[in-house]
Formats: sequence, structure tokens, C-alpha cells
Amino acid sequence: MLGKCRTSDTECSRAYCYCRCFGGIALAVALLLVVGLVAQILWNWLVPDLFNLGAVSYAQALGLVILGRLLFGGFGHHHGFGRWHRHSGWCGWPKGGDCGDWRHYGAWWDAEGKESFKKFGESKKAGKETPPPL
Repeated sequence: MLGKCRTSDTECSRAYCYCRCFGGIALAVALLLVVGLVAQILWNWLVPDLFNLGAVSYAQALGLVILGRLLFGGFGHHHGFGRWHRHSGWCGWPKGGDCGDWRHYGAWWDAEGKESFKKFGESKKAGKETPPPL
């Protein structure tokens, strides 16, 4: 039997969650392709007349979009490390559902984790060897 995962208030099978993740990836790829088409249309409409440069093909426009993304960033939110502590990961994991003891991680981190990590860091700075966690 497939395990259950929890996304907001709806329980679903793992297969559904994987399909949902795949759907998100497919949507991202489709949006990238549409953005490439828009970039090609805008380039070929504006740049040849304004800057006396040639027109670009769809592949070149898509390459320009990807290059722009690599050089300048954008296209989404960058939440950093805190995202994994407070919000669910992909498809509701690790928060909620049948994810074993991980559903208690946030409460543990608030109660003991910060202090435990601080002690661990201090022991490493002092050069002490710490026993592996249980």
C-alpha cells in the first residue's frame, strides 16, 4: 500500500504527490518555452530597427532567456535555509502525513535543536570530539 502524505488539508497517495511534482516541473518547462517565444517576438520586433542587429531564431531566443537567467537571476523566489524549517518541502514532505518522526522536527528544533547545535559548534571550536548522535 502506498504511504500517505499530507498537502494542506487534503490527504493523498504518494503517487498523486509525485504526479503533482511532475506537473509542476512540466508547467515550468512550458512557461520557459512560452517565455522563449515571447523573447523571440520582442527581439525580432524591436532590436533590428533600434540597434541595426539581425533577427534571432527561436533557439537563439531561448538561449538568450536562459543566459539572462544565469547572469541576472530572477524567475522565482529565493527563500534560503528557513524554507525547510518552517514550510513543507515538495508535495508536503517533510511536514505532516506519514513521514515518520520528521513531522516532529519543527517542534524539536524550537525546543532543543538550536541549543544542541550551539553546543555542538562550541565543542568543535574547542577541538573536542563529540559522540555520534543516537
